[in-house]
Amino acid sequence: MDKIRKLIKVSYLAVLNLMNMLRYRNRLMIVVIISISASVFGILFYSGYFLYSYYEAVDGSIVVMEMEAQTEENAIWNLIEKMWNIETETEKIYLLPNEQDETELVGAYNRNWETGSFLLTGKNFLYGENTPSVIMAEYLVDLMEDGEVPIGKNIEFQGDVFKVVGIVSFTEYDTFFVPIKYFASQYHTKTMRYSYSKQLSNANKEKIKEIVENSNIVASYSIENANNPFLSEDFMSVFFQILLIFMVVVMNAFSMTYYSVMLFKRNYRIYAVCGASKKDIRTIILIQNIVLIFISVIIGNLLYIICNSMIKGYGLVYQGNYMVYIEVSAIVFLALLVFAYLLAKKVVKTDVIYIAVE
Repeated sequence: MDKIRKLIKVSYLAVLNLMNMLRYRNRLMIVVIISISASVFGILFYSGYFLYSYYEAVDGSIVVMEMEAQTEENAIWNLIEKMWNIETETEKIYLLPNEQDETELVGAYNRNWETGSFLLTGKNFLYGENTPSVIMAEYLVDLMEDGEVPIGKNIEFQGDVFKVVGIVSFTEYDTFFVPIKYFASQYHTKTMRYSYSKQLSNANKEKIKEIVENSNIVASYSIENANNPFLSEDFMSVFFQILLIFMVVVMNAFSMTYYSVMLFKRNYRIYAVCGASKKDIRTIILIQNIVLIFISVIIGNLLYIICNSMIKGYGLVYQGNYMVYIEVSAIVFLALLVFAYLLAKKVVKTDVIYIAVE
C-alpha cells in the first residue's frame, strides 16, 4: 500500500513538472515534441520500404527462365509441376507476360500471401487453381473510381471478366495477379521466376538443370542463390537511412531528457531535501519522459496516417497492414524509454541533485 501511495505521489510530481514546463517553457516543450514526432514519422515512412527491401534481399534460391516464343498450352504447367516436386519448399512463382501482349495481368502463386502481414483482405490462390480470379496490389485499390474494397466484385481486362478475391501489400509487381495455372493456359509466358524458400542444395540444383535442359520451351535460364541482405546495395541504403533517422531520435531524446532535468533541477533538490530517495527522483524523471515520448510517438503516427492517405494513389505504400507500424512504434518507444531510464539513472548520481543536501 505504501508503495502505491509513493508511486501516486511521484507521478503527481512528474505531471506537475510537465504542467509547469508547458506553462513556463511551452516553446521548448513544443520544439522537443515536434522534433521527436518528425523523427518517428520518418522511421514509419521508411520502415515499409525497409521491410520490402529486406524481404527482397533474403529470398531463397530463384530460378529465372526465359521461354521460347512458341509453347504448347500445357507445357508451362507441366514444367511448374516438375519444379514443384523438388524437395525444397516452393515460396513463390511468377509468370510474366510478353510486353507486346499489353496485358496488366501476371500469373502468381505466393505462399507468403497466406499470412496477415502480406494479405490485407480476402484469400490467397490455391496451388493448381484454374479460375478467372484476381488478387490486387494494394495501391491499385485507391486508383479505382469508387475507392471501395473490391473483394467479390468483377473487373474486366481485354474483354475477360475476373473476380477480385484478395488484396496484398508486399509485391514485386504492382499489378493484378491471376492463378498461375489459369495464366499458363490463357496467356503467353515470356519469363518464369520460380523461388524456393531456402537455398538449393547442389543435388537439387542438378535436378533443376536436368529438368530445364530437357525441356524444349526454355530458351535460357539462371539459378540465383539467396543474398545476404547486408550485401544488397538497396537494402544497405535503406538501412543506413533508417539508422540515421533513429540516431536523430536518440539525439532528440537526449536533449529532451537533459533540458527537462536541467529545467527542474531546483525541484529535484527540494525533493531530495524533503526526503525523496534517488529512486523516487529517478522515477519522477522517467515518468516525465514517458509522457513526452508517448505523446510524440502518437503524433508521429497521426502524421504518417495523414501522409499515407495522401500518397496512396502514387503507389508509394509498401505495407498496408498497420500492425507492422504499431510494432515499429512500440520498438521506438521502448528504445527511447530505455535510453531515458539510463540517463535518469546517471543524472541522480551527480551532485546536481544532492548538492543542496550537503
